[in-house]
Amino acid sequence: MPTCPRCALFAIVLAVAVFTGCDSNNPGRDLDLVDGIYTLEELTFDPTTQSLPTADLGASLSSGTTIEIFGGDGEAQMVVRYESGRPSSRIELEVGATRGRASFEAVTQEDIDDLADIFLPPQFVLTYDDEANVLSNSFTQTGVNLEAFDPDVYRDQRNNRGTLTIQFRRL
Repeated sequence: MPTCPRCALFAIVLAVAVFTGCDSNNPGRDLDLVDGIYTLEELTFDPTTQSLPTADLGASLSSGTTIEIFGGDGEAQMVVRYESGRPSSRIELEVGATRGRASFEAVTQEDIDDLADIFLPPQFVLTYDDEANVLSNSFTQTGVNLEAFDPDVYRDQRNNRGTLTIQFRRL
């Protein structure tokens, strides 16, 4: 049976391309585009209940609230600092980025709990605009305990639905 050297070479090149493109540990081809340190610009929760005011979660955080994304190993750290003197938290996240979207996932239960304190789910996606240096998104959240955020304003509001809006800007 005759073989074609060019066909064999093409098959090898194709196999290498397929296997390197299917690396399940690869967090995403665009991760280097979102690498950097970002500062929190907006974090609000707008309840669907008309009579409830929008909760400005960002106002309760210090201006030093950041997210640091490291593309080499697909990890991010979100450092949350509170104005109230409450201890800051360092949240470890796995991150991947591709086609204008960066996905984040909490690593441990403690990280999940720390994200819940600022109404973020254990997994979330932010869109990125590399020209504007912004990571942002708005998404629907359910089961939000607004009373834990501000017991005076949100008395008995322990299970709310609404829109969470978040925006980080690269420094």
